[in-house]
Amino acid sequence: MDNNGFFFRYDYLDENRQIGEGLVGVHAVEIQDSSQSREMAAAFDALFANSAAETKTTTEKGFIDGFAKQVGDIGSIMIAILTAVLFTILLVVANTMAQAVRERTSELAVLKTLGFSSARILVLVPCRISVHRRRRRRVGVGAGLAHRPAGRSDRRSPEHLRAAEA
Repeated sequence: MDNNGFFFRYDYLDENRQIGEGLVGVHAVEIQDSSQSREMAAAFDALFANSAAETKTTTEKGFIDGFAKQVGDIGSIMIAILTAVLFTILLVVANTMAQAVRERTSELAVLKTLGFSSARILVLVPCRISVHRRRRRRVGVGAGLAHRPAGRSDRRSPEHLRAAEA
Protein backbone atom coordinates (compact mmCIF):
# COMPACT_ATOMS: atom_id res chain seq x y z
CA MET A 1 0.00 0.00 0.00
CA ASP A 2 1.36 3.41 -0.99
CA ASN A 3 1.15 5.91 1.87
CA ASN A 4 2.53 8.82 -0.15
CA GLY A 5 -0.73 9.70 -1.89
CA PHE A 6 -3.88 11.52 -0.84
CA PHE A 7 -7.12 10.77 -2.67
CA PHE A 8 -10.17 13.01 -2.73
CA ARG A 9 -12.98 14.08 -5.02
CA TYR A 10 -11.56 16.65 -7.39
CA ASP A 11 -14.94 18.19 -8.22
CA TYR A 12 -15.39 19.19 -4.55
CA LEU A 13 -12.03 20.96 -4.60
CA ASP A 14 -12.59 22.53 -8.00
CA GLU A 15 -15.95 24.11 -7.15
CA ASN A 16 -14.39 26.05 -4.24
CA ARG A 17 -11.31 27.37 -6.07
CA GLN A 18 -11.02 31.12 -6.57
CA ILE A 19 -8.79 30.93 -9.66
CA GLY A 20 -7.89 28.18 -12.07
CA GLU A 21 -11.27 26.45 -11.96
CA GLY A 22 -11.23 23.39 -14.19
CA LEU A 23 -7.44 23.38 -14.51
CA VAL A 24 -4.85 20.98 -13.17
CA GLY A 25 -1.79 22.35 -11.36
CA VAL A 26 0.62 19.42 -11.38
CA HIS A 27 0.94 16.20 -13.32
CA ALA A 28 3.37 13.65 -11.89
CA VAL A 29 4.79 11.16 -14.38
CA GLU A 30 7.22 8.38 -13.52
CA ILE A 31 9.34 7.13 -16.38
CA GLN A 32 11.12 3.78 -16.56
CA ASP A 33 14.44 4.88 -18.04
CA SER A 34 15.90 8.01 -16.39
CA SER A 35 18.34 8.53 -19.27
CA GLN A 36 15.36 9.52 -21.45
CA SER A 37 14.07 12.16 -19.05
CA ARG A 38 15.09 15.12 -21.25
CA GLU A 39 13.41 13.66 -24.34
CA MET A 40 10.25 12.86 -22.37
CA ALA A 41 10.14 16.37 -20.91
CA ALA A 42 10.49 17.90 -24.38
CA ALA A 43 7.71 15.60 -25.68
CA PHE A 44 5.34 16.61 -22.87
CA ASP A 45 6.02 20.30 -23.38
CA ALA A 46 5.54 19.90 -27.17
CA LEU A 47 2.07 18.38 -26.59
CA PHE A 48 0.86 21.51 -24.82
CA ALA A 49 2.86 24.12 -26.76
CA ASN A 50 0.86 27.18 -27.88
CA SER A 51 -2.19 26.07 -25.88
CA ALA A 52 -4.07 27.83 -23.10
CA ALA A 53 -2.35 25.51 -20.61
CA GLU A 54 1.32 25.35 -21.60
CA THR A 55 3.46 23.11 -19.43
CA LYS A 56 6.89 23.49 -17.93
CA THR A 57 8.24 20.01 -17.33
CA THR A 58 10.84 19.64 -14.59
CA THR A 59 12.23 17.07 -12.21
CA GLU A 60 10.85 16.58 -8.73
CA LYS A 61 13.93 18.28 -7.26
CA GLY A 62 13.45 21.22 -9.62
CA PHE A 63 9.79 21.47 -8.60
CA ILE A 64 10.72 21.56 -4.90
CA ASP A 65 13.45 24.15 -5.52
CA GLY A 66 11.01 26.33 -7.46
CA PHE A 67 8.45 26.04 -4.68
CA ALA A 68 11.07 27.08 -2.10
CA LYS A 69 12.02 30.10 -4.23
CA GLN A 70 8.40 31.26 -4.10
CA VAL A 71 8.77 31.65 -0.35
CA GLY A 72 11.93 33.70 -0.77
CA ASP A 73 15.64 33.37 -0.34
CA ILE A 74 15.67 31.21 2.78
CA GLY A 75 19.38 31.80 3.41
CA SER A 76 18.91 35.57 3.47
CA ILE A 77 15.87 35.26 5.71
CA MET A 78 17.85 33.13 8.19
CA ILE A 79 20.75 35.62 8.19
CA ALA A 80 18.33 38.49 8.84
CA ILE A 81 16.71 36.63 11.76
CA LEU A 82 20.07 35.70 13.29
CA THR A 83 21.30 39.29 12.91
CA ALA A 84 18.21 40.57 14.71
CA VAL A 85 18.70 38.03 17.51
CA LEU A 86 22.39 38.94 17.87
CA PHE A 87 21.55 42.65 17.94
CA THR A 88 18.89 42.04 20.62
CA ILE A 89 21.38 40.10 22.75
CA LEU A 90 23.87 42.94 22.33
CA LEU A 91 21.26 45.46 23.53
CA VAL A 92 20.41 43.31 26.57
CA VAL A 93 24.10 42.98 27.51
CA ALA A 94 24.69 46.72 27.08
CA ASN A 95 21.64 47.53 29.23
CA THR A 96 22.79 45.11 31.94
CA MET A 97 26.26 46.64 32.00
CA ALA A 98 24.82 50.18 32.17
CA GLN A 99 22.54 49.15 35.02
CA ALA A 100 25.47 47.61 36.90
CA VAL A 101 27.43 50.86 36.57
CA ARG A 102 24.41 52.89 37.74
CA GLU A 103 24.08 50.67 40.82
CA ARG A 104 27.76 51.19 41.67
CA THR A 105 27.76 54.99 41.23
CA SER A 106 27.82 55.65 44.97
CA GLU A 107 30.67 53.15 45.50
CA LEU A 108 32.67 54.75 42.70
CA ALA A 109 32.05 58.20 44.21
CA VAL A 110 33.39 57.00 47.57
CA LEU A 111 36.53 55.66 45.88
CA LYS A 112 37.02 58.99 44.08
CA THR A 113 36.54 60.83 47.38
CA LEU A 114 39.20 58.65 49.01
CA GLY A 115 41.64 59.75 46.30
CA PHE A 116 41.64 56.88 43.80
CA SER A 117 42.30 57.99 40.25
CA SER A 118 39.92 57.14 37.40
CA ALA A 119 42.52 54.80 35.88
CA ARG A 120 42.94 52.96 39.18
CA ILE A 121 39.17 52.56 39.57
CA LEU A 122 38.99 51.30 35.99
CA VAL A 123 41.44 48.54 36.97
CA LEU A 124 39.82 47.77 40.34
CA VAL A 125 36.29 47.18 39.03
CA PRO A 126 37.20 44.25 36.68
CA CYS A 127 39.49 42.81 39.38
CA ARG A 128 36.62 42.86 41.87
CA ILE A 129 34.36 41.13 39.36
CA SER A 130 37.04 38.50 38.73
CA VAL A 131 37.47 37.80 42.44
CA HIS A 132 33.72 37.36 42.89
CA ARG A 133 33.56 35.09 39.85
CA ARG A 134 36.32 32.86 41.24
CA ARG A 135 34.55 32.68 44.60
CA ARG A 136 31.26 31.67 42.98
CA ARG A 137 33.05 29.09 40.85
CA ARG A 138 34.66 27.51 43.92
CA VAL A 139 31.33 27.38 45.72
CA GLY A 140 29.67 25.79 42.66
CA VAL A 141 32.39 23.18 42.18
CA GLY A 142 32.36 22.39 45.90
CA ALA A 143 28.58 21.96 45.89
CA GLY A 144 28.82 19.72 42.83
CA LEU A 145 31.48 17.54 44.41
CA ALA A 146 29.51 17.32 47.67
CA HIS A 147 26.44 15.98 45.84
CA ARG A 148 28.31 13.50 43.66
CA PRO A 149 27.28 9.87 44.24
CA ALA A 150 29.63 8.12 46.67
CA GLY A 151 32.05 5.49 45.40
CA ARG A 152 32.01 6.70 41.83
CA SER A 153 35.04 8.19 40.18
CA ASP A 154 34.64 10.10 36.93
CA ARG A 155 38.37 10.06 36.28
CA ARG A 156 39.88 7.16 34.42
CA SER A 157 43.19 5.75 35.48
CA PRO A 158 46.00 5.20 32.94
CA GLU A 159 45.62 1.44 33.45
CA HIS A 160 41.96 1.67 32.52
CA LEU A 161 42.81 3.62 29.36
CA ARG A 162 45.50 1.12 28.35
CA ALA A 163 43.04 -1.75 28.82
CA ALA A 164 40.50 0.03 26.62
CA GLU A 165 43.06 0.49 23.82
CA ALA A 166 44.03 -3.21 23.79
